[in-house]
Amino acid sequence: MKYLLLVLILISPSAYATDLILGGWSSHGSQSEYEKLNETHYALGVIFDNGLTLITFKNSFYKQSAVVGYTKELSKFNHGKYSVSTSVTVGIVTGYSEEQAEGAWLGGGASMYLLPTLTIGYDRFKIDTGISIAFDKALITNNFRYTF
Repeated sequence: MKYLLLVLILISPSAYATDLILGGWSSHGSQSEYEKLNETHYALGVIFDNGLTLITFKNSFYKQSAVVGYTKELSKFNHGKYSVSTSVTVGIVTGYSEEQAEGAWLGGGASMYLLPTLTIGYDRFKIDTGISIAFDKALITNNFRYTF
């Protein structure tokens, strides 16, 4: 999947902006000693100018996941090279069991994916912070983004 994403980046038309997503860290709040969730996700993905979003990452349960979705920018404020924006990504994610996906389970190994995000940037470099409700508590995610 990582190679597919790199190929898509390389063949994407240069007239379109493409954001490369790297990293991926999360905070699940307090965890019991019996449930050590993964908080380093090694994410690699792209967000194309038309909103198409493709991401692969190691999920909280140490399984490889893939997201196919759409990212919609909701608001954006620019001041010189600085920017602050909000967006939401909706789509389908793989890599979770029915029990792990809770109410988002769609069947066939797929679950709904919904992630509202606040992005702070300088020039082409950005940091995304997403907040989602998972495992009966807030899940905070972070990753780096670079715009080509």
